[in-house]
Amino acid sequence: EAHTPYDPDKIQAADQLVIEELTKLSELKHAYREKNPKPVAATPQDARLLSEIQEQQNLLKTYEVMVKKFQSQIQTRDTEITHLQQQIDEAKLRKSKLEKKLKQRGLLNKESEESDDEENYFSIELTPTKSIWLLHRLAYSFDPKVKVFQVKKGSDFSEIHMESVVKNVILDEGAERPKVGLMVSSVLIEADAFTGEDQGCFASCLISQVHQYKVDD
Repeated sequence: EAHTPYDPDKIQAADQLVIEELTKLSELKHAYREKNPKPVAATPQDARLLSEIQEQQNLLKTYEVMVKKFQSQIQTRDTEITHLQQQIDEAKLRKSKLEKKLKQRGLLNKESEESDDEENYFSIELTPTKSIWLLHRLAYSFDPKVKVFQVKKGSDFSEIHMESVVKNVILDEGAERPKVGLMVSSVLIEADAFTGEDQGCFASCLISQVHQYKVDD
């Protein structure tokens, strides 16, 4: 019962029983020799004693077989434990490698996202810069050459030559009209105008449409 299921405490107790039995047999043998130093005729008591000794020897052989069997099972269990421990160590190593790969991929994805954000930022910054550059190129192509001035808040807003980015704005009767304008010498250039709630505005240099108009003197 000590090995099914495997119980180290019970196996140790069984070993102790075997040792105790062997000790008893040894003491019995010595006691017998001390009491009977010379061979004498066997008596019924001696025959009974020899029978007990033979029985104990047979029992001892049985114990020895059981001990060897237990030792073999213990070695088998130790081998299984060692194999399982190796599998656990390998699993931990694979886990560590996977975590490193995931961290590296996360870092690469983060760097890729930052790169995309930078590209989007430069794209947003490039659009108005390109528009201003095109406006300057267009201005230099006119004859006579035109000059571009940034319109300040307070200039009159012209619905003919300008377009507000605020669509479908209906002004109350008597309300002050938006103020913005862009005039260059005798050439008018249509541009987007950004108006605010106070009917003031800020002149935009982001030109979406460019048209040339001749202004009568």
